Amino acid sequence: MRRESRGLKFRVEHATPQNAPDGHGRPIGLVSKASLGCNGPIRRRQRTLQHLREPRGFATSTAAQHDSTLRDFLGRAALPDRALRTLSATDIENYIRLKGREVTRQTLQHVIAHLRAFLRYCEDRGDITPGLHCIDTPRTYRAELPPRALDWKLVPKLVNSVDRHSRAGWRDHAVLHLMAYYGLRASDVAALTLSSINWESRTLHVQQR
Repeated sequence: MRRESRGLKFRVEHATPQNAPDGHGRPIGLVSKASLGCNGPIRRRQRTLQHLREPRGFATSTAAQHDSTLRDFLGRAALPDRALRTLSATDIENYIRLKGREVTRQTLQHVIAHLRAFLRYCEDRGDITPGLHCIDTPRTYRAELPPRALDWKLVPKLVNSVDRHSRAGWRDHAVLHLMAYYGLRASDVAALTLSSINWESRTLHVQQR
């Protein structure tokens, strides 16, 4: 992907492998020998992930987030030795209540979205009692959290406030400039080397991981 701004060209490469690992260190879509004989809930989780990746076109990283939630849910709420047909609204409520004590309301919204997708998929195939996907999400409010970024009017002032009478000052100014005007992350800037710069083509090569 190429980005151009202020006369400088960027070539950004993403180093995400085709089968990125899930939250448990296992590549998505790969089934261990121990999982081949699993019962309905595990097989349905695998088919749900396949449905999200292929017909719905979810990114590998997004499917990994769903997979992490479903593994946790099936392991803690819907026990592996139970059939999906026995899953009840109480099981789901208990899991959400438990999860709500571990994560923020913003994160809990994502967890519930993952559960809704899974339960709706199972309901469409007659695996669970109808209506279990109807889960209320916690309310969040605009500006209830501290701002995640400075007001843009302050950004140029911050960048230009750096003393550039030394090499360290020029370095700090370049770091802030790349982050503010080109959207590079701290890890992107830290990974840059002289070989990342193509002076002839005025291109900066950024390797994102």
